[in-house]
Amino acid sequence: MGLAGRTLAAALLICGVAADLVPAASASAPVAAAPTLDDLRAARDAARHRADAQISEGYLEAARDGLEQVVDLSRQIAAVDPDAGPAQRDLLISLNRLAWLFTAESDLAGARQAYDQAIEVAERLAAANPGSARAALDVASTFQGRGDALVSQGDLAAATKDYQAALAFDRKALAADPTSTEAAEDIPLALQQVGDALAAQGDLVGARADYRAALDGYGHAASVSAGQGRDLALAQGRIGDRLLASGDPAAARQAFEASVSTLRRLAGADPASAAAAHDLELALGKLSFAMLGSGGMTSADAPAQEALAIARRLAASGSPSSQADLAFALGRYGDLRRGLGDDAGARAAYLEALGIDRALARARPDAILPARTVGEMMATLAALPGGGVSWAQVVAYDEGLQARGLFEAADVQQLLVYQQRAARPPPAPR
Repeated sequence: MGLAGRTLAAALLICGVAADLVPAASASAPVAAAPTLDDLRAARDAARHRADAQISEGYLEAARDGLEQVVDLSRQIAAVDPDAGPAQRDLLISLNRLAWLFTAESDLAGARQAYDQAIEVAERLAAANPGSARAALDVASTFQGRGDALVSQGDLAAATKDYQAALAFDRKALAADPTSTEAAEDIPLALQQVGDALAAQGDLVGARADYRAALDGYGHAASVSAGQGRDLALAQGRIGDRLLASGDPAAARQAFEASVSTLRRLAGADPASAAAAHDLELALGKLSFAMLGSGGMTSADAPAQEALAIARRLAASGSPSSQADLAFALGRYGDLRRGLGDDAGARAAYLEALGIDRALARARPDAILPARTVGEMMATLAALPGGGVSWAQVVAYDEGLQARGLFEAADVQQLLVYQQRAARPPPAPR
């Protein structure tokens, strides 16, 4: 059955009143009463509970039937409930939930249909409640969901329009309630999504403008939420990533500096937290590259050194994950030293990382990822003049992985590239 294909009989079935349990009708038998509003609500709640349980257990196909029942029952309730506002909002929530499930099942056409219906309901509620921040936020979140589905379908132009519509309603929500933390945080997220859609269409100028506006928006969100927390700090870092990738290292530096400031405070407030320290380490590493790209060559080393020191401290626990993080931090520091023209410093960092990677690969000899990481670091050293590793050694190592079955389709193409490089004369050291 489709979204609207169910009848009142469905409500009776969900309530357990199956037709075969009822005596056959006769000329003298009383006509069964239509389900009451309470009956419909009970049926809806039962179907919703069952669908949620199926989703949590991974039975999405079974949950889909249940959510379609929820939507149909929500429509019936909204049609007869004298308190129409809450019933309509419940229908909106049900449609959004169904659209989410369609998306999770890769049924993008079904998701689009459900979102179309949800937007119709949400806009009707917002029009009936023009001063309601909640109603505006509901419209915004529904447009955002349909925008995500459109991105999955490859319709970036339509997705951009939906993200822009979401942004407009988020701004209406903040105007209606200037203290709304949700609206303040949703505005920069919508700006980021608009920027992502524009960047995917090749409009980097437009994307950068939206990313910069998002950075300002996160700053405002911090003031509204009375003290920025981890989520906002990480969001600022993601904007920094995008600004750096779109060619604006100066604005990226501002984003990473704001992120580092908060994450440093959080790490200081909980010095025993490895997670807080790791957040700070990653943000410092990103800041160093933004500094390098924005002309701060002499200052870029300080945050990179601090990040590496944190990684070393965390690696003292000896856990494989902390060792892998240290190897990654060393590789990133080597990249920075190479960007600064310090090939010797880069080589030292890369070699230390390679030693850790090899130890991790020996501990898990049948795992692809650690083995591949060794090959990648060897290739990094081979590409560095005077790195101490030849392309022939990289080829031999990867061919060994291939013989052991530690290879995937993408690795075959990469091996061909290595073989081509091995055939060239080595570059002279700088």
